[in-house]
Amino acid sequence: MKKQIVSYLIENNELVKPEILERLKDPNTLKKAAKLVEEKAEAKQIIDVIKTNQAKEKEIKETEHKQNNRDGEDEDKWAVKVLFDYEKPALKKNVESFTKYFNNRFKQIEKLLLPRAENNISISRLANKTDRETVTVIGMIADKQLTKTNKVILTLEDQTGTIKALFSPNNQEAYKMAKDTVLDEVISVTGTAMKDLLFAEKMMLPEIPIRTEIKKSPEEAYAIFIADVHLGSNLFLEEEFGNFIDWLRGEYGTEEQKEIAKKTKYCFIAGDLVAGVGIYPKQEEELK
Repeated sequence: MKKQIVSYLIENNELVKPEILERLKDPNTLKKAAKLVEEKAEAKQIIDVIKTNQAKEKEIKETEHKQNNRDGEDEDKWAVKVLFDYEKPALKKNVESFTKYFNNRFKQIEKLLLPRAENNISISRLANKTDRETVTVIGMIADKQLTKTNKVILTLEDQTGTIKALFSPNNQEAYKMAKDTVLDEVISVTGTAMKDLLFAEKMMLPEIPIRTEIKKSPEEAYAIFIADVHLGSNLFLEEEFGNFIDWLRGEYGTEEQKEIAKKTKYCFIAGDLVAGVGIYPKQEEELK
């Protein structure tokens, strides 16, 4: 019934704000709005009827006050502040755009590897090495091969050139890591350089080192990380997401879970909150 009301309002060019959806949760309001839809009343009239539900409005304000003023704290502390509004016009992507992206990505990951890369040199300088010298190179995997003798060959490239790194099963640790790599991954390889080949002895991934000092918040607080909600898709888990929202409000779950919700102060949305449109052919058929 709620979906039919919302669809009717949208079809009649009426903006459905979040507060309208909230008030439609009230059975009496929902019933009145549904009757007007059946009578094909004007969309503005339906909106006015929904807004006049003063009892529900009072309940919403009390709920918001309870959530914003947790444990009697100052409401200003919980006010929403827009720190940065990312607005950039969509630009046509070309080869230069992708090159710039991968170069920037390489530099950022290289910074993570450099502190642990001993005797690090650029790939172009390997040609000047005549002796069997142990060196370290940082490169992006451009190609990956498995030889008949079960050895792994990774073609690495940086901004100066390319080199093939050979991983032998005799060195199991580095060999297993090499087998698990994927193209475009940035890694660090230490080994013996001979002409255009690097005999790999050690491999490192851009991991963040474990710090002995753990920084903690002065008060107990929780942060939530969510992603791939895909609101609007046929695969959107509406009931489960509704339970999640109710839990954040302290209206769902066990007492222990509600206590955690009460102390939850941050929610990070990693991406794909809303289902895309026009990403691939006939995608609109998968939307509600």
